[in-house]
Amino acid sequence: MAWPLRELELRLILSPQRGIPVPARLSYRSDDPYAGQGDVRVWPTKVEGRGVVLLALSSPDGDALLQAPVPQVSAWLERTLRAVPPGTEGGQLGIDDALDQLLAQ
Repeated sequence: MAWPLRELELRLILSPQRGIPVPARLSYRSDDPYAGQGDVRVWPTKVEGRGVVLLALSSPDGDALLQAPVPQVSAWLERTLRAVPPGTEGGQLGIDDALDQLLAQ
């Protein structure tokens, strides 16, 4: 099930002086809470005096550095954390219930 969804415009960083706008959609899937683990690095920084979030994406096909506006990312993250508090991600998968059923047989 897809939970909080946010559409926004990111900036693909081509060089320190050059970037291009990229439409993006932030989403969280409760049925796959660990997707992308290890493939995405995220950190806050300032660019020209304003707060931004940088996202470094890495895959066998290549790497990308994206810049996102803090307000939109923060609002999406707050909604996601309310829907699935930190540490409860695994419970969304139903692994404990499936293991209990398996062991009961």
